[in-house]
Amino acid sequence: MQRVVVVHAAEGVPCISGEFRGALDSKPVAILGGRGRLGAGIARHLQDRGLAVFSIGLNYSCNCNDGAYAVGGTQSWEQQFEELWSQASQILGNPHPLRALITATRARTLKEHEESDPNCGDLDGQLTATLRAPVAAVVSALSRLDPLTAPTVVLLASTNGQSLSHQPLGYHAANAALLQTARYLSVRWRNIARVHCVAIGAIHLGGKDEGKIQMPGVQLADLESVIDFLLDVNCPSLTGEPIILAAGRSSLDATAVHQNRFGDLSHF
Repeated sequence: MQRVVVVHAAEGVPCISGEFRGALDSKPVAILGGRGRLGAGIARHLQDRGLAVFSIGLNYSCNCNDGAYAVGGTQSWEQQFEELWSQASQILGNPHPLRALITATRARTLKEHEESDPNCGDLDGQLTATLRAPVAAVVSALSRLDPLTAPTVVLLASTNGQSLSHQPLGYHAANAALLQTARYLSVRWRNIARVHCVAIGAIHLGGKDEGKIQMPGVQLADLESVIDFLLDVNCPSLTGEPIILAAGRSSLDATAVHQNRFGDLSHF
């Protein structure tokens, strides 16, 4: 079964769309960013496992069709997500609570002219995609989680929340805040849900140009295995603190690497 729900706030304001795939009588896994490259890969994997998936996308260039549910006036992200959950329940006829919520929104790719300026880039856009929208989705979904089945919240972040890269300031700041968000919610929601944060390093998602890049990193299958574990295993002691998925590279000492103390790391 495939059905689509769209919530449109106002002209010029990003809309939120959700695509449901799976049996309507099952508890779905909601994936924010499930229509992007990273989230779509996770969605396909969970569908292959036989799970119902509700993939949610943030549409910055709104191209809503006539079937969109119009919300009067400009609303907050929390209000938009509340409308999405409400409309999804009515349109899909699926009253079942969520089994899990995964946030998989990522920063946009830097443009060529931005590479030389570490402070440039769309600060508000980075904070919205990486922090504001995920937090709003998680908070608004609280009442939709099933407390009887130890529901899971997985925030996918970047190791740039603790280390530095070529990404702009907003991306680093948003990911650092996302790590702290997981810690905070894991304590506040300790009797409601298991909250996890997976900080990911360079991840290979495939594509026509990826074969040209000789760079080690995390495979999508690695992330899928971690998500499977978090969804299937009730391990409260793991909640809160970030799970680092970076092929061991986040622990390398930068000075030792620069001085070639580890030798050839091209395949590490």
